[in-house]
Amino acid sequence: MSDELMQMDNWLDDPFFDELSRRFFTPFTDARATATPVGALRTDIQEQDDRYVATVDVPGVNKDDIHLSYRDNVLTVNVNRQAEQSQRDDHGQTLMHERSAESMTRDFELPHVDAAKIKAAYRDGVLTITLPKVTQDVDQHQIDIQ
Repeated sequence: MSDELMQMDNWLDDPFFDELSRRFFTPFTDARATATPVGALRTDIQEQDDRYVATVDVPGVNKDDIHLSYRDNVLTVNVNRQAEQSQRDDHGQTLMHERSAESMTRDFELPHVDAAKIKAAYRDGVLTITLPKVTQDVDQHQIDIQ
């Protein structure tokens, strides 16, 4: 008998539990499906002769939730996003109130950058960071022999 059940493709299908789970999880699933996961942080970095240009996709994120730093030849992009969503019935009663928080950090090693001249712009969900290269190697020092 158990072998017969295991061979059936739909042996776990149960219309009652399928409908129950659909009613219970659908609002949660729909709310999450509309949110863009920060974890993606899709990034393109182009190296040009005089600079690097990093383009980071961060749709739906507030500019104030993006933090950038450059230290020890590493560009760090940190995004923290918090969201709230409420669903109400026809009578204005709250059915569900959800809160979520997402955080993502990415590090990119980009050497020989003039940190004082780094610029960033955020427009239409795209963060563009321009990192000019130093004109001469500041890490190299002339050593006089005595």
